[in-house]
Amino acid sequence: MVHRCQHVLGQLWNAISLRRGTAQPVTALVHAQVRPARRQKRDDIVPHPQICAERIDEDKRDTFAASGAQMRGAPIAFQCLHSILLPIFWHNFFLYKNMILSKNYNQMNIPNGLKLRHLEAFLTVAQAGTISAAARQRNVSQPALSKTISELEGLLGAHLFERTGRRAVLTPAGENFLAHARAALQSLEAGVRDLSGQATAGLVKVGLLPTVAGGFFPSAALAFSQARPDARIGIITGPNHYLLERLRGGKIDLMVGRMPRAADMAGLSFEYLYDEPILLVARAGHPALDLPVTDALLRYPLILPNPGAIIRQSVDQYLAAMGLSDLTPVFETVALPAAQTLLEGSEMLWFISRGVVAREIARGSLAALDLRSEYMAGAVGLTRKFTFDEDSHADLLARLLHRRVEEDFTCR
Repeated sequence: MVHRCQHVLGQLWNAISLRRGTAQPVTALVHAQVRPARRQKRDDIVPHPQICAERIDEDKRDTFAASGAQMRGAPIAFQCLHSILLPIFWHNFFLYKNMILSKNYNQMNIPNGLKLRHLEAFLTVAQAGTISAAARQRNVSQPALSKTISELEGLLGAHLFERTGRRAVLTPAGENFLAHARAALQSLEAGVRDLSGQATAGLVKVGLLPTVAGGFFPSAALAFSQARPDARIGIITGPNHYLLERLRGGKIDLMVGRMPRAADMAGLSFEYLYDEPILLVARAGHPALDLPVTDALLRYPLILPNPGAIIRQSVDQYLAAMGLSDLTPVFETVALPAAQTLLEGSEMLWFISRGVVAREIARGSLAALDLRSEYMAGAVGLTRKFTFDEDSHADLLARLLHRRVEEDFTCR
């Protein structure tokens, strides 16, 4: 192959030399045989002093004749050169293209050491507000979590948190990185969910807390069914901690109900819908309806929300403010079917969110005592982990829930 290249290049050079008027063809590179030409003797290169001028002129004429023959073979040389250099050109072209693509990929500026645990740790600390609280949520030691955050700051070349006492407050760089980190993690989890087959086309999986399961959500669900008859809603009910676990695990798309505690909101987002009060209810005609609340609580047995319920803390604070923190409930539940049966067959009183018993109060089977407390209320809204695609089934359902709230306020 090397000798063929030499042969072709020699022919090409001879052709160019003749066009320029140069009478010095390169004979050392031009040879027809495949094997290397023998080394030329000194007598062949340097004219012998005894050779006369006529001999030199004859040699020149022979050289010009040979060059003319080489000139006539120039088109063949160009063809051979084309067949050899064209593959080399394309090979180098693709190498250069791959180099450019690789360079552009490296320009994404993602540090090589950046890992998923760095993003998860950052989001947890940003939500919890302290390293110690975030460490408890992630079930790791505080020094280990601090080291992870320091590694992330070193990889990014920026300080993400300002340590003020026990607090870890986001810096402007941390605030900017927070939105990108949350979106990246959500997108990654959505991709994993799609590949694993957990995402089902046309199905929106919703977790409902009791406060919206009775009347508010079903009305929005009916509007959704009319707008998207080809889609369906899968409804799961349960306590707050159970639905949060399913939301984090991608088992449901969103949760509707009371706003979770701040300690449980790491990596999640909440969309406010409305405020809802907590009521103290009894059966219709209950004698406690004519008594002050303190007297009624001291006289009649009490049903409290479960300790894991979001409203339980508010109820405990209310009883403590009334000087009744030592009251012992006879039942603990937020389930309407069980509690209503107990209320209708006894003199019990029940602390519960208005949304759970709104229809029963409207029908007259239950009645509410006047608590005279404005702080016994909490935010109700949508809790979700992913940003929904525009005009997706989940996005439509979220918009219908917001519209339902607007219609209620318009009617009032």
